[in-house]
Order: sequence, then structure tokens, then C-alpha cells
Amino acid sequence: MKLLLLILSFFFVGILQAQDQRDNAARQISDLKKGFLLVRLKQNALKIQALETHNKTEEATDERKKMEVENRETIAAFKKSYNFGKFCFFYSEHSNEVRQRKFQGVLFDTTLKTLDIPSSTPFLTAEFGESMQMGLEAFVIMDTNFVQLQHPFPFMEKTNAGGVVKRTKFDILQRMSEKLADFYSRSLEFKSRKKKNK
Repeated sequence: MKLLLLILSFFFVGILQAQDQRDNAARQISDLKKGFLLVRLKQNALKIQALETHNKTEEATDERKKMEVENRETIAAFKKSYNFGKFCFFYSEHSNEVRQRKFQGVLFDTTLKTLDIPSSTPFLTAEFGESMQMGLEAFVIMDTNFVQLQHPFPFMEKTNAGGVVKRTKFDILQRMSEKLADFYSRSLEFKSRKKKNK
């Protein structure tokens, strides 16, 4: 009998946790739809500085150029392929300002024009990088403190299709937009059913 009660209690705790995760993901997708996706562009400043410190000027210049090309690709891909909602960019050196919602002079659009966004604006963050949970190269969506979101939110789109073929940022962002739109639609349906059942 005690074993049965223990199993049932684990079962109900699991159901409650799943419900909490669903509610949290629904709030996050709603915030994203109303607000902004803030995309972090990497600069590899520490690596470049270390190269310069060791008089590896040419390698430092190459790394700086590489990051500029990657960032231009990301901006172009967002402009063409991401259509779920509003987005803007910031450089990795401004991560603390974004975390503290000090947006002035930090955020910019696809034309590199600085944006003035109120600090109360709902937002999530994102970047092309490594997934924290799986260690895969991916486009990853995170919360306001740069913590990777969790299932059922569609928080990740891998850069490699089937683990072999590297996909373009355009393809990745188009697929992510579709997943976000689908999840948002399902979230609204879930919210509607929940209201009817009250």
C-alpha cells in the first residue's frame, strides 16, 4: 500500500511540474510575441585581446574579421528569415546591461541604428552558439538572464541537419520562426481550453 501511495505521489508531482513548465512556456511565448527577441552578437574580445597581448596581430585581425562576417550573416538572416515578432541586436560586451535592462545605446536594428526600447519591454535573448544541455551547435533562445529555456518551449534549432550537413542561418531562422508560430498558436488554444474548464 505504501509503495502504491509513493508511486501515486510521484505521478501527481510529475503532472504538477509538467503543468508549471507548460504555463511558464506559455508566458514566455506570449512575452516574446508582445516584446522583443534580443540577439547577442559575439565579439570574442578576450580571445582577440589575448592574441594582441602575445603580439599575434595578424591572427587577432583575422579573428576580428571572422566575427564581423559572422555577425553580418546573422543580421542578414534575421532580416530575411525571422518573422515571428520584433527583434534587435546587441554585442556580447553589453550582456550585463541587457541583463539589467539598461538598453540605452546598446540595442540596434538591422541597419545598425540604435533603438530606444523602454526597460519594461518584455523580451527573451538568443544567440548562435552551443546548447547548454546537449552541447550542440545551435540557435538557442534564453531568458532575460541568458539561461536556456526548457521544453515545451521550442528553444533550440540545431545548425546541423541530421548531425551532418551544416544548415544556413537563413534556414535555421525560418524553421525557428515556424516552430515559434506553431507553439504560440497551440499555447493560445491551451489557454482557451483552460479558461473553459474553470
